[in-house]
Amino acid sequence: MAELTPPAAPVPLLFPWGDMPEEEYFKSKKLKNEREWVKTPRGISVFTQSWVPLEHPPEALIFMVHGYGNDSSWVFQNTAILFTQMGYATFALDLEGHGQSDGLKGFMPNLDNVVLDCSFVFNRVKQRPEFHKLPCFLYGESLGGAICLLLHFHEPQNYDGAILMAPMCKISEKMAPPWPVRQILTFIAHWVPTWPIVPTKDLVDQSVKDPVKREIARNNPRRYTMLLLTSFFFFS
Repeated sequence: MAELTPPAAPVPLLFPWGDMPEEEYFKSKKLKNEREWVKTPRGISVFTQSWVPLEHPPEALIFMVHGYGNDSSWVFQNTAILFTQMGYATFALDLEGHGQSDGLKGFMPNLDNVVLDCSFVFNRVKQRPEFHKLPCFLYGESLGGAICLLLHFHEPQNYDGAILMAPMCKISEKMAPPWPVRQILTFIAHWVPTWPIVPTKDLVDQSVKDPVKREIARNNPRRYTMLLLTSFFFFS
């Protein structure tokens, strides 16, 4: 009998939209993507990027903040591209410890400093002559939504509105670990705050319901993957 050949493993996508080179893809969407590393006042380098429509001036500016373990590229930028196609200029950064920005992966020792990083980067954009007097809005996903709220409280006069997607103002009981584990980890975090564990299953499984989009999100080469350690440690 002939041996059955196992199916070939799927080839990872080069980009969330497929294999089309980025510049070609952005051109097809009639937008310009620019990238820059910016040094913040506290001395860390953060990766920033923008998506600006090519065929007409933007109607407003949207400043975007990604969630924990994510970055401003890959799936997150699909939303930025959608906003740009609607006529807005969009801007985002990789938070400290995420994507291509400085910092220990997944570790943000002081959230107030992260808010100040966002404020510095966004205000820097607003000072550009071509964007003067344009309405400004915030967009945040998960942890990014909570950061947008803090940013608004910090500078309430600087933004005309906000879009918050599942803002992480509280940890859902469905995602939280059992009570004893929380107490133990709170104690451990006091002594070893940089230990790369989180007591929950992979956040992609928890937060992305569509199976196709879930696999695309899982293919992000810069997403924080140390979360998987705790799935074995606490749930195996």
